[in-house]
Amino acid sequence: MKKLVLPLVLLLSACATEPVVSTLSNEELEAMTCRQIMKEVTRLEMQINRIQHGDKLFTGVDEANEAQALQAAKQRLQQIREESARKMCTFG
Repeated sequence: MKKLVLPLVLLLSACATEPVVSTLSNEELEAMTCRQIMKEVTRLEMQINRIQHGDKLFTGVDEANEAQALQAAKQRLQQIREESARKMCTFG
C-alpha cells in the first residue's frame, strides 16, 4: 500500500496548476497586520518563483494559465508591499 502512495501523489501533483490569486479590497488590506503582510509577501514570492522557475517538463504547464497566475501574483504582491509601506511595517 505504501508503495502506491508516492507514485499517486507524484502523478496528482504533476497535473496541478498554480492558482490565480485575486487582488485584495481596501478593507482587506486595512485589516491586515504587519505579521500577516510578512507571511503573504513570503507566500507570494514563493509562488512567483515556482511559476517562473518550476520544472515545466513534468508539470504539463498550461502557458495561458501560467501567465495569468504570474501576473495576478505580481499584482497582489505589489498591493501588499504598498500596504506594508503605508503601515510602516518592518521585517527581519
